[in-house]
Parts: sequence; C-alpha cells; structure tokens
Amino acid sequence: MKLAMLALITSFILCFVAVRISIPLFKKLKAGQPILKYVKEHVAKSGTPTMGGLCFIVPSLLVSIFFLRGSGRIFALTVAICLAYLVVGFLDDFIKIKSKNNAGLKPYQKILFQIAIASIGAVFCYYNGLDFLHLPYLKKTIFIGKWIIPLVA
Repeated sequence: MKLAMLALITSFILCFVAVRISIPLFKKLKAGQPILKYVKEHVAKSGTPTMGGLCFIVPSLLVSIFFLRGSGRIFALTVAICLAYLVVGFLDDFIKIKSKNNAGLKPYQKILFQIAIASIGAVFCYYNGLDFLHLPYLKKTIFIGKWIIPLVA
C-alpha cells in the first residue's frame, strides 16, 4: 500500500510539473486548439493549448514503469495499449494544429483505431491465457475463453 501511495504522489507531482512546463511551451509553439467559429460560447477558448494528454499519460506511464517494472504480461499489455491510445490522441491533435481547424481525425477514424487497438489486445489476451475475468469483491474468477475477444474489442 505504501508503494502505491508513493507511486500516486510521484505521478501527481510529475503531471503537475509537466503541465506547468508544457502549457507555455505549447503556447510558444502555437499548438492551440482552433475552435468552431459559429459557436460563440467557445470564443474564449480559442488558442487553448492542445495535446494535454501528453502531460498526464507520459508521466503516469513513466511512474508505472519505474514502480512496477518486471510485473509481467498484463502490465506490458496495459502499457502498450496506453501508448497506442496516446498515439491516436496525439495524431488527432496534431492534425488539428497542422490544418489550423477543429477537424482532426474523423469520428469513424478514431473509433476504428480504438477498435483495432482493443482487438489486438483481446487477441493477445486470448493467446496468452489471459482469458478470464477476476472479480475481486466477489473473490471469483470467471473463465471466458474465446468470448474475451468480443467482450474486450
């Protein structure tokens, strides 16, 4: 429990520092989110720095890797899936900044990427014997076999 609290506090501090460093950097790089001109309520948000996920996901992953190194296949899969979703979010924001409009990836493109990532994770789970659900409060483990793929994906 002490290790978990130390990891939580470390992650919070690193995320805080990353935000404090990144916001001025993103503003300097003009990495602001364009807004929809016809939505008057959003005018005040024009130029708000984007790519905030980097400030939270990267420090959290680094802390997790540091504190939980050598934790096995489930941990490696979790890190890989987090990184894959980070790439999708980065790509979406990058397209918005590069094109200087609010249209990044189209919704169907985002969902296809997310389904592909989840499907790869589900197939990995199935072929590596991770095809069960652990219900900690009920103290039960349910074997679901091939159903892991449609349930996860």
